[in-house]
Amino acid sequence: MSKQNPDVMQTAADWYVTLSSGKATSQQVQAWQAWLNAHPQHTQAWLKLENVTQQFSMIDSVTGMEVLSQPVKIKNKTSELSSHSRRQALKHLSILLVAGSTGWLTYEQKPWQTLMADYATETGKQQQVALQDGTKLFLNTNSLVAINYTTQERNIQLLKGEILIETAHEQSAVYRPLSVITEQGKLTALGTRFSVKVNDESNDLNVYEGAVSVQAVNSSGHIVVNAGEFMRFSAERYQAKTALDTSSDAWVKGFIVVDKMPLNTFIAEISRYKTGVINCDPSISQLEISGAYPINDIDATLASVSKTLNLRIETFTRYWVTLKPA
Repeated sequence: MSKQNPDVMQTAADWYVTLSSGKATSQQVQAWQAWLNAHPQHTQAWLKLENVTQQFSMIDSVTGMEVLSQPVKIKNKTSELSSHSRRQALKHLSILLVAGSTGWLTYEQKPWQTLMADYATETGKQQQVALQDGTKLFLNTNSLVAINYTTQERNIQLLKGEILIETAHEQSAVYRPLSVITEQGKLTALGTRFSVKVNDESNDLNVYEGAVSVQAVNSSGHIVVNAGEFMRFSAERYQAKTALDTSSDAWVKGFIVVDKMPLNTFIAEISRYKTGVINCDPSISQLEISGAYPINDIDATLASVSKTLNLRIETFTRYWVTLKPA
């Protein structure tokens, strides 16, 4: 099957929100029908919505389903559409758009991801959240998370950034598995404390307690990662498990802890916590740095590092900083 044009899918998303708002006018319905018939890709995009709704029972709760199941009759049923908030409609729609035949999320970063997120952090900020089941959720810098709890499962969509989870004992009469869903795969907690970080084309998993079952999007099998282990995986493959860096969760307490880390790697890590660009001269990139440094004051961290390694800080603007030999 050919890949859908993302712009067309975005337009389909916009139409879905309009038609499920309960406020669509007859003119808007006619405009939607004109768009639907204007190009085969438009029809394919809308049919994808219809097809996926048949695969996910949770979509039955999304009002405006008549729009999806009987599009040719919608102009006669506009008044029956119930009102939904824009963000809630987008949350449901994201599942429609990104779920393939296997039910995996394969979305790309879109502006509406910010709208669908239940929790978000800015660059350099962290947040702690107590979820309705008692699970503790920690968001690291520049992260987006959407919570989708149903009567059958507890899903946490990590749209961007990094989170740490301390699972709570399930209180529901029927056990609901808790999973983190990312573009690369699905991570199901087996009574645990773990963190997940989204990279450009991979995910990093650290398991501190218990275990986590990982299934990559394009893999038929799964791998269990146990306490004390780290694993990186992509949509296609799993890398070998290695020993956990026990200080990898220091960000929860506001620190980054390193031991003989090359300076350029350290700079890349702390750059996540500051808006702008931080770099270092190639001649000092392999200098090793050790210690615990605050991530809520990167300027102070840079000053400390420059003093320790006898470097100087060259500032072009507040958003462009370079470390150079003294």
